[in-house]
Amino acid sequence: VEALILLRPAWADGPMAPRVREWYALLAGALERGSAASLEEESAFQTFRRDYPGPAGVFLDAFRDPASLAFPEKFRILPARQPLAHIEDLASFPGRALVLADKGDPIHDFDIARRYAAALPCSRLAEVPSKDRDFAAYRRAVNEEISIFLRDMVPVKKER
Repeated sequence: VEALILLRPAWADGPMAPRVREWYALLAGALERGSAASLEEESAFQTFRRDYPGPAGVFLDAFRDPASLAFPEKFRILPARQPLAHIEDLASFPGRALVLADKGDPIHDFDIARRYAAALPCSRLAEVPSKDRDFAAYRRAVNEEISIFLRDMVPVKKER
């Protein structure tokens, strides 16, 4: 592996934050009941939607996703897992890394991205605009950061 790009990492060497796991558990239960309305009736979801309307909308989109409807338990299982045993093990990663994140995302916490960038020896952390506040600006910034990262990887031919 020569390079790694992490876009809005959500968790590292531990489960997701308890409040995030709670939100996902509410989603799993509502998917099992086959009822978006039952999710919307939950007071915790109402607070989540008030505070974070973009991510809450993504949760509601799960009711139109066949895989989410078929396997709702993934929303309980995955947030409780830890993708890495120890984030410090990334110190042996031999390639370059780009870590992209935005501040204010309740699920993809900027501090998680910061931890990845600190653990990866040849990495750069780039803050991008919030996906939920301005998707076009987010997409432009992500594309620009990835383009720069990839351009810098291409060896320059020396003229003789």
